Amino acid sequence: MAVTIRPATIDDIEAFVTMKNDAWRWAYAGILPDEHLAGLTVQEQADGWREAFVERDDPGVVLALDGQRVVGVASFGPTRDADAPGQTGEIGMLYVAPDHIDTGLGRRLLGEALGNLGRAGFARATLWVLEANSRGRGFYEHMGWRPDGARSTHMVECANFPVLRYAVDL
Repeated sequence: MAVTIRPATIDDIEAFVTMKNDAWRWAYAGILPDEHLAGLTVQEQADGWREAFVERDDPGVVLALDGQRVVGVASFGPTRDADAPGQTGEIGMLYVAPDHIDTGLGRRLLGEALGNLGRAGFARATLWVLEANSRGRGFYEHMGWRPDGARSTHMVECANFPVLRYAVDL
């Protein structure tokens, strides 16, 4: 069955958070502490996403579905970075189920998210990636993204490990 991409709904939240947590445990094994990865919970993250879906007409989340199973997720919207230039959007997350890695799905989801940002009038996009995540950094660099010099430990979800900001013109 072909993988389809569509906007997420509030009813999809638990499924995409569960897939995202599984993808984290696979992608960050040996990078983030085991206890941090084991402690990822669906409920806490799902509550935050429910608020976003209720507060915004378009929460900026797209899903990849293989049949009824969520196998990828991407989020996008205005940047959260105070130092970013005007007209900057942000990719908040991009995750693919481990059994769908290297299928082109990450490229498709990223393209969908960037297309949405471009149609919304953004001229540039940024994202944050773990400094130690060489696979993820390689993917983004292959897709034309470059580090813009910003480095931080602001993302609690990353166990306060260093993250780098990447940018691309739209």
